[in-house]
Amino acid sequence: MVVGTDIADLLLEGHEPTTVEYSMMGMKIAQSLENLEEDLDETTQDVAVSDRSVINRGRSREETTDRFRHLLLYGRKKDALEWSMKNNLWGHALFLASKMDNRTHANVMTRFANNAMKMNDPLQTLYQLMSGRQPAAVTVSVLMIKSI
Repeated sequence: MVVGTDIADLLLEGHEPTTVEYSMMGMKIAQSLENLEEDLDETTQDVAVSDRSVINRGRSREETTDRFRHLLLYGRKKDALEWSMKNNLWGHALFLASKMDNRTHANVMTRFANNAMKMNDPLQTLYQLMSGRQPAAVTVSVLMIKSI
């Protein structure tokens, strides 16, 4: 019995695609990702870069993206999703999860909110409010008041 990943293994055997190869073939995709990144606030980018260097343990963004792509080429969506979250590729993680089932997407959204921001970050509070939940900042404030 042959499954899709077996066919992918045969087709990709001996070929480890890199970002350079894909950038030559798909400049439009690369440009789209760059445009999305340019929309980020400069401060957010600075924080993301410093966080990424710690989380990626010395790997470059290109290397982590290559590994993410490699996992997807072999049909390992769940592994690719986990890799992207562990290596701070939140844009890729959120996009991939949005194309999977609703439960997976919700889980990735929650992990992003819990891992990428501090609990007292105003964005965290806003996202929790927009999700219909009581913000953690409110709970922490109430506990602090009670202890006084």
